[in-house]
Amino acid sequence: MRLTSLHTLDLSSNNLTGSIPRSIENLSNLSIFDISQNAFSNSIPQEICNLRSLTVLFLWKNRLSGSIPSEITRLTSLHTLDLSSNNLTGSIPHSIGNLSNLSMLILYQNYLAGPIPTSLGKLGNLSMFDISLNAISGSIPQEICKLRSLTFLSLRENRLLGSIPSEIGRLASLNLLHLSSNNLTGSIPHSIGNLSNLSIFDISQNAISNSIPQEICNLRSLTVLSLQKNKLSGSIPSKIMRLTSLHTLDLSSNNLTGSIPHSIGNLSNLSMLILYQNYLAGQSLLLLENWAT
Repeated sequence: MRLTSLHTLDLSSNNLTGSIPRSIENLSNLSIFDISQNAFSNSIPQEICNLRSLTVLFLWKNRLSGSIPSEITRLTSLHTLDLSSNNLTGSIPHSIGNLSNLSMLILYQNYLAGPIPTSLGKLGNLSMFDISLNAISGSIPQEICKLRSLTFLSLRENRLLGSIPSEIGRLASLNLLHLSSNNLTGSIPHSIGNLSNLSIFDISQNAISNSIPQEICNLRSLTVLSLQKNKLSGSIPSKIMRLTSLHTLDLSSNNLTGSIPHSIGNLSNLSMLILYQNYLAGQSLLLLENWAT
């Protein structure tokens, strides 16, 4: 490639095949490189890591294989990196934590394994982190709770173990927290009540135990609360009526006891209430009357 003055190269949404040419490194002024939604295959060439002016790298929805180049740390201007929906293997490079300008890191739907690198805690500008639908293992590192700019955190459908860090309550900007379909244990941390901007909270299909903390009822922005298929016990918090924005509440397939709080009938925006497969008792007809009126 001899287009040395090129600033933007957008070849997305075509039917392109073959490999990413190694000569891509000659585009020294390239800021935006987008080849998403094609059928490119083979590995990501290391030469792509010589594009020091690159701010946006979109390689998503191709057939790329191999690992993420460790030399990616050279792309110090990068603020958006999307490698999702490929066939990438290996682990997330520890060196990725040196990309201090990164605001979006999207790696979902690959075959990535290994732990979440603790170096991510250095990415103070990161607002979106999505590694769902991979084979990531180990625990959720406490360092991830240092990302105060984070608004979107999706770790769903991996092989994560251990508990949700109690420091999660520090992520005050978080809108979405999706941890479903892992092997997480322990309790829902009480600090969850500090996430005042949280709209979607999904920890379904794990092994979370103990009771639902009352603090969860402080999340006034919550629209979706999915706690199904865990080992939660105790009763449904009576203060759940505070969640006035809630439209989906799924507490099914747990070990909940007691009665359905009468106050739940005051959740006027609720469109889905799913409580099956628990040990709940009492009557629910009065709740239905509240919604009917």
